[in-house]
Amino acid sequence: MARYAREEKGNSGRTDFLAQLRVKQEKDGKMTNWDVRNHLSNNILAGSDTTAISLRACFYYLIKTPSAYARLVDEILKANEEGRLSDSITYDECLKLPYL
Repeated sequence: MARYAREEKGNSGRTDFLAQLRVKQEKDGKMTNWDVRNHLSNNILAGSDTTAISLRACFYYLIKTPSAYARLVDEILKANEEGRLSDSITYDECLKLPYL
């Protein structure tokens, strides 16, 4: 939190969840750093659950639909062979894979 505060000085362009909490904290002064950490932790934990459920459903339906799985694997392998994918595939690279 201290590092965030140092980096934030003079930069109000951030719009992430922590930035919104910090604005609220500065406005009314009622939210402690502990409260901010608590809200962030809850968001991360809740988000990881939702992500896990979504991924599980995606993999389930891919496995249940062999033609969809084969098409997806083909798209990924082709993109990799063409050099369009890095070792750690980025979000921007994923956006260029229409079937994915």
